[in-house]
Amino acid sequence: MKANFKKLIIIGNSGSGKTFLARKIASILNLSVTHLDRLFWESESCSQKRPKDIVHQEIVVITEGSEWILEGIFGDLANIAASKADVLIFLNKDWKECKQALMIRGPQNATEENFKELMNWAELYWDRKTMSSFDGHKKMFNQFRGVKFEFTSRNQVEEWLLKLEE
Repeated sequence: MKANFKKLIIIGNSGSGKTFLARKIASILNLSVTHLDRLFWESESCSQKRPKDIVHQEIVVITEGSEWILEGIFGDLANIAASKADVLIFLNKDWKECKQALMIRGPQNATEENFKELMNWAELYWDRKTMSSFDGHKKMFNQFRGVKFEFTSRNQVEEWLLKLEE
């Protein structure tokens, strides 16, 4: 299915596999990946937000390009690029799978305190009412006019990637 996908957005909860999927797609289709976390936070410690207007402008510049992948939980940031995207992928995985992935990944460059905050925030994904929540992502997915995929398990993602490689 070597698709002609050139501009992709991947959304989902923390731990849902957005970065993994973005890297796999980038490798298959030879595209570059922008991680919204890296735009949103001042450093990899995820303790200080960058100015919103600068982040928005960077997304506008990135999405002026002809080929890109944006991935992240920040629905309001992903939504800036939605009108330019060909494909939207929603990783709609349950908390058990997301939590397990986060625990395996660990705090990375974050402090233990920031990691605990991330775990608590991610667990509330279905309760929040922001663009970075299940409701926000589902609304974005439903309104998207391009090609879209919703995956609820790692197996679905892996099967889709195998088809993409054909």
